[in-house]
Amino acid sequence: MSAAREPAPRYFNSPRRILFILGVAVFFLHYAVMRVLQQFSFGGSAAALIDSVVLVLVLMPAFYWFMFRPLLHHIEESRKTNVDLRESITRSEKIVATAFDAIIVIDERGIILDFNPAAERMFGVAAREIVGQTVNRLMPEPIRSAHDGYIATYLDRGTPRIVGKGREVEGLRSNGETFPMELAVTEMRLHGRRAFVGTIRDITRRKRDEAALRRANEELERKVMERTAELAKANGELQVIATTDALTHIVNRRQFDVELQKELERVRRYRSPFALILFDVDHFKAVNDRYGHLTGDMVLSDLAQLVAKEIRANDVFSRWGGEEFVLLVYGTDADGAQQIAEKLRILVGAHAFPHEQPVTCSFGVTGYAEGDDSVTIMQRVDKALYQAKEKGRNRIERAWEKRHE
Repeated sequence: MSAAREPAPRYFNSPRRILFILGVAVFFLHYAVMRVLQQFSFGGSAAALIDSVVLVLVLMPAFYWFMFRPLLHHIEESRKTNVDLRESITRSEKIVATAFDAIIVIDERGIILDFNPAAERMFGVAAREIVGQTVNRLMPEPIRSAHDGYIATYLDRGTPRIVGKGREVEGLRSNGETFPMELAVTEMRLHGRRAFVGTIRDITRRKRDEAALRRANEELERKVMERTAELAKANGELQVIATTDALTHIVNRRQFDVELQKELERVRRYRSPFALILFDVDHFKAVNDRYGHLTGDMVLSDLAQLVAKEIRANDVFSRWGGEEFVLLVYGTDADGAQQIAEKLRILVGAHAFPHEQPVTCSFGVTGYAEGDDSVTIMQRVDKALYQAKEKGRNRIERAWEKRHE
Protein backbone atom coordinates (compact mmCIF):
# COMPACT_ATOMS: atom_id res chain seq x y z
CA MET A 1 0.00 0.00 0.00
CA SER A 2 1.23 3.48 -0.79
CA ALA A 3 2.29 5.74 2.08
CA ALA A 4 -0.15 8.35 3.31
CA ARG A 5 0.41 11.77 1.75
CA GLU A 6 0.24 15.15 3.37
CA PRO A 7 -2.78 17.12 2.27
CA ALA A 8 -2.19 20.31 0.34
CA PRO A 9 -2.15 23.43 2.58
CA ARG A 10 -5.62 24.84 2.96
CA TYR A 11 -4.52 28.38 2.12
CA PHE A 12 -3.60 27.26 -1.38
CA ASN A 13 -7.25 26.68 -1.99
CA SER A 14 -7.88 30.52 -1.86
CA PRO A 15 -5.53 32.12 -4.46
CA ARG A 16 -7.55 35.36 -4.67
CA ARG A 17 -7.27 35.87 -0.95
CA ILE A 18 -3.55 35.22 -1.09
CA LEU A 19 -3.02 37.69 -3.94
CA PHE A 20 -5.06 40.28 -2.10
CA ILE A 21 -3.06 39.86 1.09
CA LEU A 22 0.24 39.95 -0.81
CA GLY A 23 -0.86 43.11 -2.67
CA VAL A 24 -1.77 44.85 0.58
CA ALA A 25 1.52 43.71 2.13
CA VAL A 26 3.52 45.05 -0.83
CA PHE A 27 1.71 48.39 -0.63
CA PHE A 28 2.30 48.85 3.09
CA LEU A 29 5.87 47.56 2.85
CA HIS A 30 6.61 49.99 0.01
CA TYR A 31 5.00 52.82 1.98
CA ALA A 32 7.02 51.96 5.11
CA VAL A 33 10.30 51.71 3.21
CA MET A 34 9.75 55.06 1.49
CA ARG A 35 8.98 56.72 4.84
CA VAL A 36 12.16 55.31 6.33
CA LEU A 37 14.23 56.44 3.35
CA GLN A 38 12.76 59.92 3.60
CA GLN A 39 13.84 60.06 7.24
CA PHE A 40 17.40 59.33 6.18
CA SER A 41 17.24 61.82 3.30
CA PHE A 42 17.57 59.18 0.56
CA GLY A 43 16.07 60.17 -2.71
CA GLY A 44 16.10 59.60 -6.44
CA SER A 45 17.61 56.47 -7.84
CA ALA A 46 19.21 55.44 -4.54
CA ALA A 47 15.82 55.37 -2.81
CA ALA A 48 14.27 53.37 -5.67
CA LEU A 49 17.13 50.87 -5.59
CA ILE A 50 16.92 50.39 -1.84
CA ASP A 51 13.11 50.09 -2.06
CA SER A 52 13.39 47.43 -4.76
CA VAL A 53 16.01 45.44 -2.84
CA VAL A 54 13.92 45.45 0.34
CA LEU A 55 10.79 44.40 -1.50
CA VAL A 56 12.61 41.59 -3.23
CA LEU A 57 14.25 40.33 -0.02
CA VAL A 58 10.98 40.41 1.87
CA LEU A 59 8.60 39.22 -0.85
CA MET A 60 10.67 36.33 -2.19
CA PRO A 61 10.17 34.18 0.96
CA ALA A 62 6.53 35.21 1.12
CA PHE A 63 5.90 34.28 -2.51
CA TYR A 64 7.74 31.01 -2.03
CA TRP A 65 5.86 30.13 1.13
CA PHE A 66 2.42 31.22 0.06
CA MET A 67 2.53 30.62 -3.71
CA PHE A 68 5.31 28.46 -5.07
CA ARG A 69 5.50 25.89 -2.28
CA PRO A 70 1.76 25.03 -2.41
CA LEU A 71 1.95 25.05 -6.20
CA LEU A 72 4.85 22.61 -6.18
CA HIS A 73 2.99 20.46 -3.65
CA HIS A 74 -0.09 20.45 -5.83
CA ILE A 75 1.93 19.53 -8.91
CA GLU A 76 3.53 16.61 -7.03
CA GLU A 77 0.16 15.46 -5.76
CA SER A 78 -1.30 15.64 -9.23
CA ARG A 79 1.61 13.67 -10.63
CA LYS A 80 1.25 10.96 -7.99
CA THR A 81 -2.52 10.88 -8.49
CA ASN A 82 -2.05 10.46 -12.23
CA VAL A 83 0.44 7.66 -11.62
CA ASP A 84 -2.01 5.90 -9.26
CA LEU A 85 -4.82 6.42 -11.74
CA ARG A 86 -2.77 4.95 -14.57
CA GLU A 87 -1.80 1.99 -12.35
CA SER A 88 -5.44 1.49 -11.36
CA ILE A 89 -6.54 1.64 -14.99
CA THR A 90 -3.81 -0.82 -15.93
CA ARG A 91 -4.86 -3.21 -13.16
CA SER A 92 -8.50 -2.93 -14.18
CA GLU A 93 -7.63 -3.55 -17.81
CA LYS A 94 -5.55 -6.58 -16.85
CA ILE A 95 -8.35 -7.94 -14.67
CA VAL A 96 -10.89 -7.47 -17.45
CA ALA A 97 -8.48 -8.88 -20.04
CA THR A 98 -7.68 -11.99 -17.99
CA ALA A 99 -11.20 -12.56 -16.60
CA PHE A 100 -12.64 -16.01 -17.19
CA ASP A 101 -16.09 -14.57 -17.87
CA ALA A 102 -16.94 -12.42 -20.85
CA ILE A 103 -17.35 -8.73 -19.98
CA ILE A 104 -19.18 -6.36 -22.33
CA VAL A 105 -19.78 -2.66 -21.69
CA ILE A 106 -22.55 -0.84 -23.59
CA ASP A 107 -23.95 2.68 -23.47
CA GLU A 108 -27.56 3.83 -23.21
CA ARG A 109 -28.12 3.18 -26.91
CA GLY A 110 -26.86 -0.40 -26.69
CA ILE A 111 -23.58 0.46 -28.46
CA ILE A 112 -20.69 -1.75 -27.38
CA LEU A 113 -17.91 0.27 -25.69
CA ASP A 114 -15.69 -2.51 -24.43
CA PHE A 115 -15.31 -6.19 -25.29
CA ASN A 116 -12.80 -8.29 -23.35
CA PRO A 117 -10.79 -11.27 -24.71
CA ALA A 118 -13.07 -13.79 -23.00
CA ALA A 119 -16.00 -12.25 -24.91
CA GLU A 120 -13.98 -12.53 -28.14
CA ARG A 121 -13.47 -16.24 -27.54
CA MET A 122 -17.04 -16.81 -26.45
CA PHE A 123 -18.74 -15.06 -29.37
CA GLY A 124 -16.05 -15.73 -31.96
CA VAL A 125 -15.56 -12.09 -32.97
CA ALA A 126 -12.65 -9.66 -32.41
CA ALA A 127 -13.15 -6.59 -30.25
CA ARG A 128 -12.06 -4.27 -33.09
CA GLU A 129 -14.88 -5.65 -35.24
CA ILE A 130 -17.66 -5.44 -32.64
CA VAL A 131 -16.88 -2.31 -30.60
CA GLY A 132 -19.05 0.51 -31.87
CA GLN A 133 -21.84 -1.82 -33.02
CA THR A 134 -25.08 -2.57 -31.16
CA VAL A 135 -25.08 -5.41 -28.70
CA ASN A 136 -28.14 -6.86 -30.52
CA ARG A 137 -25.71 -8.50 -32.90
CA LEU A 138 -24.86 -10.98 -30.15
CA MET A 139 -28.50 -12.03 -29.59
CA PRO A 140 -30.76 -14.43 -31.48
CA GLU A 141 -34.37 -13.63 -32.26
CA PRO A 142 -36.75 -12.81 -30.66
CA ILE A 143 -34.47 -11.34 -27.95
CA ARG A 144 -32.67 -9.22 -30.56
CA SER A 145 -35.81 -7.34 -31.59
CA ALA A 146 -36.99 -6.81 -28.02
CA HIS A 147 -33.68 -5.69 -26.51
CA ASP A 148 -33.88 -2.02 -27.43
CA GLY A 149 -37.30 -1.91 -25.84
CA TYR A 150 -35.88 -3.32 -22.61
CA ILE A 151 -33.29 -0.54 -22.43
CA ALA A 152 -35.82 2.16 -23.31
CA THR A 153 -38.24 0.91 -20.66
CA TYR A 154 -35.51 0.87 -18.05
CA LEU A 155 -34.30 4.38 -18.92
CA ASP A 156 -37.83 5.72 -19.03
CA ARG A 157 -39.41 4.00 -16.04
CA GLY A 158 -36.49 2.59 -14.12
CA THR A 159 -38.11 -0.84 -14.32
CA PRO A 160 -35.34 -3.43 -14.65
CA ARG A 161 -35.83 -6.61 -16.62
CA ILE A 162 -32.36 -7.97 -16.13
CA VAL A 163 -30.40 -5.03 -14.69
CA GLY A 164 -29.26 -5.95 -11.21
CA LYS A 165 -30.41 -9.53 -11.73
CA GLY A 166 -28.89 -12.74 -13.00
CA ARG A 167 -30.71 -14.88 -15.53
CA GLU A 168 -30.19 -17.50 -18.19
CA VAL A 169 -30.56 -16.34 -21.80
CA GLU A 170 -29.36 -17.39 -25.25
CA GLY A 171 -26.37 -15.89 -27.03
CA LEU A 172 -25.43 -15.89 -30.71
CA ARG A 173 -21.91 -16.71 -31.93
CA SER A 174 -20.49 -15.22 -35.09
CA ASN A 175 -21.02 -18.55 -36.90
CA GLY A 176 -24.77 -18.41 -36.19
CA GLU A 177 -24.67 -20.96 -33.40
CA THR A 178 -26.83 -20.23 -30.38
CA PHE A 179 -25.72 -21.22 -26.90
CA PRO A 180 -27.04 -20.91 -23.33
CA MET A 181 -25.39 -18.30 -21.16
CA GLU A 182 -25.72 -16.84 -17.70
CA LEU A 183 -25.97 -13.04 -17.82
CA ALA A 184 -25.65 -10.50 -15.00
CA VAL A 185 -26.02 -6.78 -15.83
CA THR A 186 -24.99 -3.87 -13.62
CA GLU A 187 -25.25 -0.14 -14.18
CA MET A 188 -22.45 2.40 -13.78
CA ARG A 189 -21.56 5.99 -14.69
CA LEU A 190 -18.99 6.49 -17.43
CA HIS A 191 -17.94 10.08 -18.24
CA GLY A 192 -21.11 11.31 -16.61
CA ARG A 193 -23.39 9.05 -18.64
CA ARG A 194 -25.04 5.74 -17.94
CA ALA A 195 -23.35 2.57 -19.05
CA PHE A 196 -24.20 -1.08 -18.54
CA VAL A 197 -21.73 -3.84 -17.78
CA GLY A 198 -22.71 -7.37 -18.75
CA THR A 199 -20.87 -10.30 -17.18
CA ILE A 200 -21.48 -13.46 -19.21
CA ARG A 201 -20.68 -17.10 -18.57
CA ASP A 202 -21.08 -19.81 -21.19
CA ILE A 203 -23.11 -22.59 -19.53
CA THR A 204 -23.23 -24.93 -22.51
CA ARG A 205 -21.29 -27.63 -20.68
CA ARG A 206 -23.35 -27.21 -17.54
CA LYS A 207 -26.58 -27.49 -19.52
CA ARG A 208 -25.23 -30.53 -21.34
CA ASP A 209 -24.25 -32.13 -18.04
CA GLU A 210 -27.63 -31.27 -16.54
CA ALA A 211 -29.39 -32.79 -19.54
CA ALA A 212 -27.21 -35.90 -19.31
CA LEU A 213 -27.91 -36.15 -15.59
CA ARG A 214 -31.62 -35.68 -16.19
CA ARG A 215 -31.61 -38.39 -18.84
CA ALA A 216 -29.65 -40.66 -16.53
CA ASN A 217 -32.12 -40.01 -13.73
CA GLU A 218 -35.05 -40.66 -16.05
CA GLU A 219 -33.44 -43.89 -17.26
CA LEU A 220 -32.70 -44.90 -13.68
CA GLU A 221 -36.26 -44.07 -12.66
CA ARG A 222 -37.58 -46.09 -15.60
CA LYS A 223 -35.43 -49.06 -14.63
CA VAL A 224 -36.46 -48.72 -10.99
CA MET A 225 -40.12 -48.65 -12.02
CA GLU A 226 -39.62 -51.68 -14.26
CA ARG A 227 -37.77 -53.49 -11.51
CA THR A 228 -40.42 -52.48 -8.98
CA ALA A 229 -43.11 -53.81 -11.30
CA GLU A 230 -41.15 -57.04 -11.74
CA LEU A 231 -40.71 -57.38 -7.99
CA ALA A 232 -44.38 -56.61 -7.43
CA LYS A 233 -45.30 -59.24 -9.98
CA ALA A 234 -42.87 -61.70 -8.42
CA ASN A 235 -44.19 -60.89 -4.95
CA GLY A 236 -47.72 -61.37 -6.25
CA GLU A 237 -46.75 -64.70 -7.73
CA LEU A 238 -45.02 -65.70 -4.49
CA GLN A 239 -48.10 -64.58 -2.57
CA VAL A 240 -50.27 -66.73 -4.81
CA ILE A 241 -47.91 -69.68 -4.38
CA ALA A 242 -47.84 -69.16 -0.61
CA THR A 243 -51.61 -68.90 -0.27
CA THR A 244 -52.91 -71.19 -3.03
CA ASP A 245 -53.18 -74.95 -3.24
CA ALA A 246 -51.04 -76.13 -6.14
CA LEU A 247 -53.47 -78.81 -7.36
CA THR A 248 -56.88 -77.15 -7.07
CA HIS A 249 -55.79 -73.45 -7.29
CA ILE A 250 -57.99 -72.48 -4.38
CA VAL A 251 -56.90 -71.19 -0.95
CA ASN A 252 -54.57 -73.56 0.89
CA ARG A 253 -54.95 -74.61 4.48
CA ARG A 254 -52.35 -72.18 5.85
CA GLN A 255 -54.08 -69.18 4.32
CA PHE A 256 -57.45 -70.49 5.42
CA ASP A 257 -56.19 -70.52 9.02
CA VAL A 258 -55.20 -66.85 8.60
CA GLU A 259 -58.61 -65.90 7.16
CA LEU A 260 -60.45 -67.86 9.88
CA GLN A 261 -58.49 -66.05 12.59
CA LYS A 262 -59.30 -62.67 10.99
CA GLU A 263 -62.99 -63.56 10.89
CA LEU A 264 -62.96 -64.66 14.53
CA GLU A 265 -61.46 -61.31 15.54
CA ARG A 266 -63.95 -59.42 13.38
CA VAL A 267 -67.01 -61.26 14.65
CA ARG A 268 -66.00 -60.65 18.26
CA ARG A 269 -65.92 -56.93 17.54
CA TYR A 270 -68.95 -56.50 15.28
CA ARG A 271 -71.11 -59.50 16.34
CA SER A 272 -71.86 -60.47 12.73
CA PRO A 273 -72.44 -64.20 12.09
CA PHE A 274 -70.44 -66.64 10.00
CA ALA A 275 -70.52 -70.39 9.40
CA LEU A 276 -68.26 -73.23 8.26
CA ILE A 277 -68.96 -76.02 5.79
CA LEU A 278 -66.52 -78.94 5.80
CA PHE A 279 -66.95 -81.67 3.18
CA ASP A 280 -65.02 -84.46 1.52
CA VAL A 281 -65.39 -86.81 -1.43
CA ASP A 282 -67.11 -90.07 -0.61
CA HIS A 283 -65.03 -93.23 -1.25
CA PHE A 284 -62.21 -91.21 -2.79
CA LYS A 285 -59.67 -93.96 -2.07
CA ALA A 286 -61.64 -96.24 -4.40
CA VAL A 287 -61.30 -93.66 -7.18
CA ASN A 288 -57.52 -93.58 -6.73
CA ASP A 289 -57.29 -97.36 -6.54
CA ARG A 290 -59.44 -97.98 -9.62
CA TYR A 291 -58.51 -95.07 -11.89
CA GLY A 292 -55.13 -93.99 -10.58
CA HIS A 293 -53.90 -91.00 -8.61
CA LEU A 294 -53.73 -88.79 -11.73
CA THR A 295 -57.45 -89.25 -12.29
CA GLY A 296 -58.04 -88.71 -8.59
CA ASP A 297 -56.19 -85.38 -8.81
CA MET A 298 -58.33 -84.43 -11.82
CA VAL A 299 -61.48 -85.18 -9.84
CA LEU A 300 -60.32 -82.98 -6.95
CA SER A 301 -59.38 -80.13 -9.28
CA ASP A 302 -62.67 -80.37 -11.19
CA LEU A 303 -64.63 -80.44 -7.93
CA ALA A 304 -62.80 -77.38 -6.58
CA GLN A 305 -63.51 -75.36 -9.73
CA LEU A 306 -67.17 -76.46 -9.75
CA VAL A 307 -67.70 -75.25 -6.18
CA ALA A 308 -65.60 -72.10 -6.60
CA LYS A 309 -67.85 -70.91 -9.44
CA GLU A 310 -70.97 -71.45 -7.36
CA ILE A 311 -70.07 -69.65 -4.14
CA ARG A 312 -69.74 -65.92 -3.46
CA ALA A 313 -66.48 -64.21 -4.30
CA ASN A 314 -65.90 -62.97 -0.75
CA ASP A 315 -66.39 -66.41 0.86
CA VAL A 316 -63.20 -68.36 1.60
CA PHE A 317 -62.97 -71.75 -0.10
CA SER A 318 -59.99 -73.90 0.81
CA ARG A 319 -58.56 -77.35 0.37
CA TRP A 320 -58.30 -78.56 3.92
CA GLY A 321 -56.24 -81.63 3.09
CA GLY A 322 -56.43 -84.69 0.85
CA GLU A 323 -60.02 -84.90 -0.43
CA GLU A 324 -61.39 -82.57 2.27
CA PHE A 325 -62.54 -79.00 1.56
CA VAL A 326 -63.74 -76.24 3.86
CA LEU A 327 -65.86 -73.19 3.10
CA LEU A 328 -66.05 -70.09 5.35
CA VAL A 329 -69.35 -68.32 4.69
CA TYR A 330 -69.44 -64.64 5.73
CA GLY A 331 -72.57 -63.03 7.22
CA THR A 332 -74.51 -66.31 7.35
CA ASP A 333 -75.57 -68.47 10.29
CA ALA A 334 -75.66 -72.26 10.34
CA ASP A 335 -79.16 -72.38 8.85
CA GLY A 336 -78.03 -70.43 5.80
CA ALA A 337 -74.87 -72.51 5.54
CA GLN A 338 -76.95 -75.68 5.59
CA GLN A 339 -78.92 -74.48 2.59
CA ILE A 340 -75.68 -73.67 0.74
CA ALA A 341 -74.33 -77.13 1.57
CA GLU A 342 -77.44 -78.79 0.21
CA LYS A 343 -77.13 -76.82 -3.01
CA LEU A 344 -73.50 -77.90 -3.36
CA ARG A 345 -74.34 -81.55 -2.58
CA ILE A 346 -76.87 -81.64 -5.41
CA LEU A 347 -74.53 -79.77 -7.77
CA VAL A 348 -71.68 -82.25 -7.18
CA GLY A 349 -73.91 -85.28 -7.53
CA ALA A 350 -75.19 -84.08 -10.92
CA HIS A 351 -71.80 -83.14 -12.35
CA ALA A 352 -69.99 -85.34 -14.93
CA PHE A 353 -66.43 -85.85 -13.72
CA PRO A 354 -63.45 -86.88 -15.91
CA HIS A 355 -63.64 -90.59 -15.01
CA GLU A 356 -67.36 -90.59 -16.02
CA GLN A 357 -68.46 -91.98 -12.66
CA PRO A 358 -70.78 -90.15 -10.22
CA VAL A 359 -69.15 -88.40 -7.28
CA THR A 360 -70.85 -87.56 -4.00
CA CYS A 361 -69.75 -85.59 -0.96
CA SER A 362 -70.56 -85.62 2.73
CA PHE A 363 -71.02 -82.28 4.51
CA GLY A 364 -70.64 -80.99 8.05
CA VAL A 365 -72.05 -77.57 8.98
CA THR A 366 -71.75 -75.35 12.03
CA GLY A 367 -72.06 -71.68 12.92
CA TYR A 368 -70.04 -69.42 15.17
CA ALA A 369 -70.82 -69.59 18.88
CA GLU A 370 -69.75 -66.96 21.37
CA GLY A 371 -66.38 -67.89 22.83
CA ASP A 372 -65.33 -70.02 19.84
CA ASP A 373 -61.73 -70.08 18.72
CA SER A 374 -60.26 -71.69 15.63
CA VAL A 375 -59.79 -75.03 17.37
CA THR A 376 -63.26 -75.36 18.89
CA ILE A 377 -65.17 -74.37 15.77
CA MET A 378 -63.10 -76.66 13.53
CA GLN A 379 -63.51 -79.55 15.94
CA ARG A 380 -67.27 -79.04 15.90
CA VAL A 381 -67.61 -78.91 12.11
CA ASP A 382 -65.26 -81.89 11.75
CA LYS A 383 -67.50 -83.85 14.15
CA ALA A 384 -70.52 -82.96 12.02
CA LEU A 385 -68.72 -84.24 8.89
CA TYR A 386 -67.83 -87.48 10.69
CA GLN A 387 -71.46 -87.97 11.60
CA ALA A 388 -72.49 -87.47 7.95
CA LYS A 389 -70.08 -90.16 6.87
CA GLU A 390 -71.22 -92.48 9.66
CA LYS A 391 -74.86 -92.04 8.66
CA GLY A 392 -74.33 -93.18 5.10
CA ARG A 393 -72.50 -90.38 3.24
CA ASN A 394 -73.87 -88.03 0.57
CA ARG A 395 -75.66 -86.10 3.26
CA ILE A 396 -75.42 -83.05 5.53
CA GLU A 397 -75.08 -83.04 9.29
CA ARG A 398 -75.10 -79.99 11.53
CA ALA A 399 -73.19 -79.52 14.76
CA TRP A 400 -75.27 -77.27 17.00
CA GLU A 401 -73.55 -74.26 18.47
CA LYS A 402 -73.38 -73.58 22.16
CA ARG A 403 -71.81 -70.74 24.08
CA HIS A 404 -68.34 -71.35 25.50
CA GLU A 405 -67.86 -70.15 29.06
